[in-house]
Amino acid sequence: MENLPNSERNLALERQEADTRFKELITELDAMPEKNQSYFDPDKKHYVSPPKVKANLDERTELRYKKNNIDSYIELAKPKEEQEYVAGDISNIEKMKIEKERVEKEIGEIKKVMVDTTNKINELRAKLGMPETDDIPSLIQKKEKLENLLAIQSDLESKLKFETKKQELQKEENYEDSKREGRNLDESSEDSKLEMKFLKASLEETANSLSSVFRELSERENQNMNHVFENPNLIRSSVRDFEFIKPDELFEKLPEVLKKLTAGLIFNYNKGNRGFSEDSESLRKLASKLGQLDSIIESLPSKIRNEEKKKEIGNAVRRLRDNLNDVIYRIKNKATLIEEI
Repeated sequence: MENLPNSERNLALERQEADTRFKELITELDAMPEKNQSYFDPDKKHYVSPPKVKANLDERTELRYKKNNIDSYIELAKPKEEQEYVAGDISNIEKMKIEKERVEKEIGEIKKVMVDTTNKINELRAKLGMPETDDIPSLIQKKEKLENLLAIQSDLESKLKFETKKQELQKEENYEDSKREGRNLDESSEDSKLEMKFLKASLEETANSLSSVFRELSERENQNMNHVFENPNLIRSSVRDFEFIKPDELFEKLPEVLKKLTAGLIFNYNKGNRGFSEDSESLRKLASKLGQLDSIIESLPSKIRNEEKKKEIGNAVRRLRDNLNDVIYRIKNKATLIEEI
């Protein structure tokens, strides 16, 4: 009982009182002479209980129902351990699709359990004279797992979109190669073009993910929530940098663009325009979007063939990801603190 919310602790006491009263009623009836417990009704032509005995039996029936409802409610509402999601193999597109289907199936199952449990809880609360609620201890871990699975689903969708686009570009390039068969073309030049296409696709995906982050920041600002970053304008301008960087300037300017974004993603949590205002769900949503951005940026160096450029851009990516991971940790920590208040 110590781990139950106040309302459930009161129910536990009511259950004890109901049980005590139930036993008292049994004792009262047992103490009554057997001949007084029923009599033959000539009109009904069978034995019936006197009013006092009937009242005793009716009250026992009500108490039995009450105890059963309380037991069902406490069992349904008490916190439960949730099995953690174990990532599957996503080494190729087909396996990614299988994993995405598995995650989506689990999301659907969790949502159904949450709806069914909430309905059953509120049905029992109505029987026990309590108002409806969505604050259900047994669903806390399910909500957390659902948020995690939704973030994983979004990440898998981004990866699938990128890998599918990469596959399409490869098919296109193979088709072009077949048309050029017999010609003496510089293979190194062609590889560079393909490399540039893949890298450009990654930068477009980065820009889309970063736009999603900035939209979330704008939404927070519209709702007068606390500021999270020291200079969000650098994030906004970085979106355009990733979108419009020219292919012939890519290797030259990409390290600077990454450095600029790193400067924009410096955690500086302070009050908004109208004082301190915060919401843990908004913070967790922002952390999820930053996590997706981190996954996309992590893959950038792998698209580069030139070892020197790969090392230079890899260092810039590493510094940016260090900032990102620090920010994500701090944001989630803030959300946890708010939820514990």
